[in-house]
Amino acid sequence: MPRRWFGRLTLFAIVLTSVIGVVLLKTIDAQGVDRLQSDIDNMGPLMKGTRLLLIVGLFMAWPSLLNFCRQRHWITADAREQLLAKRTRLALWLIALELVLGFEILNHLHTLIDGFMA
Repeated sequence: MPRRWFGRLTLFAIVLTSVIGVVLLKTIDAQGVDRLQSDIDNMGPLMKGTRLLLIVGLFMAWPSLLNFCRQRHWITADAREQLLAKRTRLALWLIALELVLGFEILNHLHTLIDGFMA
């Protein structure tokens, strides 16, 4: 049962991503690529905030999600306790990933090191 749910959710995500991509491709013209890039750059802070809110939301909803899975007998009580103990580790990994990729910490660090070397 859980595999069917995961498969449907994955298929929905693929279809939604494809639809958004097609809509974006249809709305731009030859000169619109630069405008689209500037629009994406302008929306950067909003997207970063949204991702951080989703991380915090996952952290807060984690016990409820585990209780839901336990009630449906998708996980055992021991697995629930183990996953509950790993909640903070998961949140820290997601925040670290967001810092490295979303806030481009590696690029800033590289620029800083190049500044010291020059």
